Amino acid sequence: MRPTGSPLWAATVLCACCMNISTAQLPAEIQCEGEYGAHLQGVATNHKDALFWSFTLTLVKTDLAGKVQATAKTIYHLGDLTCADGKVYAAACTNWDRPSNNSKVYVYDADTLKLLEKKPVPDVTYGAGGIEYHDGRFYIVGGADPKAEENFVYVYDKDFRHLATHTLKSGHTELGVQTVAWYEGAFWLGCYGNILLKVDEALNLVGRYPVDCGYGLKCWQGGEVLVGQTVGREEGTSKRWRGVVRPAQMDAEKGLVFREAAKP
Repeated sequence: MRPTGSPLWAATVLCACCMNISTAQLPAEIQCEGEYGAHLQGVATNHKDALFWSFTLTLVKTDLAGKVQATAKTIYHLGDLTCADGKVYAAACTNWDRPSNNSKVYVYDADTLKLLEKKPVPDVTYGAGGIEYHDGRFYIVGGADPKAEENFVYVYDKDFRHLATHTLKSGHTELGVQTVAWYEGAFWLGCYGNILLKVDEALNLVGRYPVDCGYGLKCWQGGEVLVGQTVGREEGTSKRWRGVVRPAQMDAEKGLVFREAAKP
């Protein structure tokens, strides 16, 4: 969820730690084929041969060159994604930054993008925006009160039974937290407005960096990540959006350093 306005470029990072492709073999960018009716929310991978892109209203599966393999229409809005056990899990909600109990996790077959089920996660009070799977548990992030100086991480078991809600003394972030990823012994939380949070395994805040990863955050391999960007163009009275991923590296001091300069 983000306010509408001028075209923007924003970060999305996708996870492929188990893939057999080295980052040196990757192209300078992977562009998702086609344009869509809303901006990119997140990207995930099956760790083998496919990428999954959430364009808020449309879930897209591509190969590693960005060629579309399948698409699925979904609700407003489908957020950040993760993959586990041959399925794609997407955080979803219809309210943001205000109390509600309508958050869900949409579960898709990773081969066909068939919707398999919807898992209610009503404890995610201000809207589910991002999800990660780590060590047998799902971690969900989302919105917060617009004036809040804190954010939340919601922990679920593999059957989506709520285990805990952790409060992060993060300081204010624009529209809460959009994305979450486990990478090199920590959770990384992407927020709009150039804010990247680092959280240890016990869910204690250990870092805050001026990096825009508000559209997805997942590991690639080694010290590398893939950072996505999204841009919109006017078409009549509406906009069309596309998505790209680019290489970058995690950095202890800066949080994230791009392999090559990102477009303005």
